Amino acid sequence: MLNESTQPKVAIITPTKNRLALLCEAMESVHRQSFDDWEHIIVDDGSDDGTAEEVAKRTAVDPRIQFLRRNEGKGGANVCRNLGVARSRAE
Repeated sequence: MLNESTQPKVAIITPTKNRLALLCEAMESVHRQSFDDWEHIIVDDGSDDGTAEEVAKRTAVDPRIQFLRRNEGKGGANVCRNLGVARSRAE
């Protein structure tokens, strides 16, 4: 596992809104990969289904997971992806 100051090779950016079950599947899939030089940036577009709480549990255990919440301006998956790209430290 990488430490927080290491630049990861790959960024996985997942936009989400009220899809907690699917998000959990996606996070588990990323975590199971044999390649571990990654960061997973989850960008929430205003979920009210427990997404923030679930991701907080996982970020406490794995610093490669980051959580962003989009709070203002135009929303949507593409906006969330762009926010994730801007936050990424990956090559």
